[in-house]
Amino acid sequence: DSIGRAWSTYGQPAEEEEEGNIFGKVYQAIENIPRGMLDFPIQGLQGIAALATPHTDTAVEEKLRQLRQWQHSGIDPKYRDSHIAKIGLALGQMVPLIFGGGALASTKAFRGIPQLLKDRGVPALLAEGGAHYAAFTALNVPIHMGDQASRIAEYEERTGEDVSALKELAALGGAGALAVTEAAPLYALGAGAGFLGKA
Repeated sequence: DSIGRAWSTYGQPAEEEEEGNIFGKVYQAIENIPRGMLDFPIQGLQGIAALATPHTDTAVEEKLRQLRQWQHSGIDPKYRDSHIAKIGLALGQMVPLIFGGGALASTKAFRGIPQLLKDRGVPALLAEGGAHYAAFTALNVPIHMGDQASRIAEYEERTGEDVSALKELAALGGAGALAVTEAAPLYALGAGAGFLGKA
């Protein structure tokens, strides 16, 4: 449908300028990959800073938000809310998450996790991915918390209401829980529980 609409508007600059088209969305998605990669450390630092000072919005948090806004300011306004363009940001965030998680999993701190899990009766299929799951989660939690911290700051700016430290911690905790489930090796959980069998 998107390609059909893009084809029908080809050569009509006014309409393209207003709404954009599938080709522009794909190009913006590709252009957003490096932005997503840069988002990774910025959001991670935001999450750590927000967790350290839930009672106040520090200058560090504000600078990190400004930095993220600055790097997103290059996104074409026509495609800012496009799902296809946002896929580029997500792919960009996955690059440091996957490679960083792999590197972290191979360190001494995480290498012993599979054996530790096996010793405690965790099925081998689950235990084998334990180091990667733990490393991925360790990187993913601050990212989600940083995203939530941005949402809280936007809410405070929009409403003029100061979100209490307790509510902020609850929101950050929820974001952290989401990050943990997002990193779960679902195929292994299913197989370990007997749902997938040999498949």
